[in-house]
Amino acid sequence: MHYRTEQRVVVPGYTLMQDTVGQALTHEQERLSTIASHYLSPSDVENLHHLLEASPGLYEITQLKREPRDCSAGEIKRAIQRGAQIYDLYSLANKL
Repeated sequence: MHYRTEQRVVVPGYTLMQDTVGQALTHEQERLSTIASHYLSPSDVENLHHLLEASPGLYEITQLKREPRDCSAGEIKRAIQRGAQIYDLYSLANKL
């Protein structure tokens, strides 16, 4: 849009811009899905689905974002357990 303004080119209509951005997003989603399906094993897919399962109170993925409340031994143990649970996903993310 900035380029068009500088070059005094008429901006296309909203619908055309909406369609263009929609096509670009769809293309990128397909590209990323292809990459993911190429690199993900069935166990990787299962681990990712596990993050979306509801555990007591919160989804697993939500618990990943939670910081320990304090530096007590119990909180540190929980943080270590969480790290052990997601180590495979961490390795996968680095590979991707």
